[in-house]
Amino acid sequence: MDAQIVMANARYWVQRVEQSQPLALSKAEIAGAARALTALLNISDAWPLTLAFATQLHPVFEQRGLWGEWERMLYYLVTLAQARHDRAAELDLQVKRGALLHQRRQTNAAVASYRRVWRLSQDLGRRSEYAIALSNLGDLYRLRGEVWRAQALCTGAIHVFREQGDKTREAYTENHLGLIFLSQRDWEQARVHLIRSQALSDETQDDRGTARALQNLGILHYHTGDYERALEYLEQAIQHYEVGGYEAHITKARLNIGLFLSMQGKFSTAETIDLEVERELQTLGDQLNLARVRHNLGMVYTALERWESGQQCFEQAIAYWRTVEDRWNWANSLGDKAALHLAAGQWDKARATVQAAWTLIEDQESARYRALQQSIKEKAQKLGAPLEP
Repeated sequence: MDAQIVMANARYWVQRVEQSQPLALSKAEIAGAARALTALLNISDAWPLTLAFATQLHPVFEQRGLWGEWERMLYYLVTLAQARHDRAAELDLQVKRGALLHQRRQTNAAVASYRRVWRLSQDLGRRSEYAIALSNLGDLYRLRGEVWRAQALCTGAIHVFREQGDKTREAYTENHLGLIFLSQRDWEQARVHLIRSQALSDETQDDRGTARALQNLGILHYHTGDYERALEYLEQAIQHYEVGGYEAHITKARLNIGLFLSMQGKFSTAETIDLEVERELQTLGDQLNLARVRHNLGMVYTALERWESGQQCFEQAIAYWRTVEDRWNWANSLGDKAALHLAAGQWDKARATVQAAWTLIEDQESARYRALQQSIKEKAQKLGAPLEP
């Protein structure tokens, strides 16, 4: 196709996207815009237009939850920026790609992307991107269990954001700190940071930031056993996500609602929500949260004494955790699968499953793992099965 025609088509889509809200674009229009950007990649003289087009499309793919396909596009754009030695463009693209990798819990790849942001931002004197790298690396190290390193990075990021008067990103980093303390079971400090995050997001009228803080406050109240309050926070979070049209985030919040309802003993209602969420996650291709909802369904089916369905759900979750080498969730799913076997009177299977869970985590020392270790020990005691080192 003639280069001028390709560029004219791309300019049409840039204008079309610019004039539309992300949710106003149909799936066919999003696909058409993506094809126009793909065609543009082969035209060397169109690099400025390519970057402008990618910038326009990024919030569309992000809000619609189309993270996997857009991350692949960003990866290709990063390689083009590197080939052109366009470090400023690479910095912007790495920030966007790191955010999607982070969202999809591809932790190692996200860390590599944000480390590159860190280096580029220092070389180019870009303080804002430098602080973004610190903040997000902090949250990623939390996911790795390196909580003290995570806390130091997020604290450093907050200092920079305050210098710059960037309350939106300060709020996001306060949220990260809340999650760091949540992972350490320090409920009070977690609450302090999450409330601070909510207040800053309210002040800047950032519905997504407010929703994220509310959602995590719901998780905090879930961990402290206040399920009613947890549900209230999640319902408020969904209202804020709806304002911005963050469909994928609404689905993730509803995943937690299903869990919280099951903890209240409302198993049939929880099953209905979990199955709806499962279908939505399959459409999004969100394998991480599919594993979570299948774990939750496993617990629901255990309570409903639907042993075969529950076992199948746990096994699907375990297969994913094993693939991504997420030992905490892997052991957690094994532990709850053992509870299913115990409830079903399958003693030998329960003992073997408890031992498998223990073997995965017995050498871990963080607060998060200690709580899970205690849970596994309690299951072993119910079985009268001493755990082997």
